[in-house]
Amino acid sequence: MSLLGNSIEGVKMQTVSLREVRWTGYPFVDAGLAAIAAAAQVQKLEDITVDKLQSAVDELLRILLSDQSLGIGVERSFARGALSQVFPNSELV
Repeated sequence: MSLLGNSIEGVKMQTVSLREVRWTGYPFVDAGLAAIAAAAQVQKLEDITVDKLQSAVDELLRILLSDQSLGIGVERSFARGALSQVFPNSELV
């Protein structure tokens, strides 16, 4: 499944060079950037390429949509754990 390069109807998409991706100083945004860097298996944001970003998206989708993550057919899952209480309005909870 490819999420990069797809357009959303009614939304104007802008192409941004990955070299422009940088730390923002906002903890929640930077935590997301750190997660993307970890999933892309890079040490610096500047090292993220389109291919590595697509690979990271595919891996994160696989993890987040797994039966274990969603609590399907397992006794313990993120959806049933204590951390799910941090975001009680999340679709996963």
